[in-house]
Amino acid sequence: MTSYFNPNDPVLGISQPVNGDGRLGMGAERPRRLPRNALQVICGTLIDGHSRYRRNTEIMRDVSAVLSGTPSDQIADSTPTGEKNTFCLGPPPEEDDSNPSRED
Repeated sequence: MTSYFNPNDPVLGISQPVNGDGRLGMGAERPRRLPRNALQVICGTLIDGHSRYRRNTEIMRDVSAVLSGTPSDQIADSTPTGEKNTFCLGPPPEEDDSNPSRED
């Protein structure tokens, strides 16, 4: 499974506290707990807003490679983030000191 997400998605950012639980579209809350075959790809530096994935050539190229059978961790343009099974498309996201890092 590969999940593409924007950690700054404004729609999911509102939905998460209103519904009282996490949103996969915001990224796994505890990446270290992801199963080996669950990968997540941060797209937040390539898109702003919600549902703009389909309009971005770089993201659609990655999705096409994944659907063709290439795991996200083997795609040349994916950069590991240092979190388990988490990769980034485009420039790495800047560290936000106002948000504590996610831990188990």
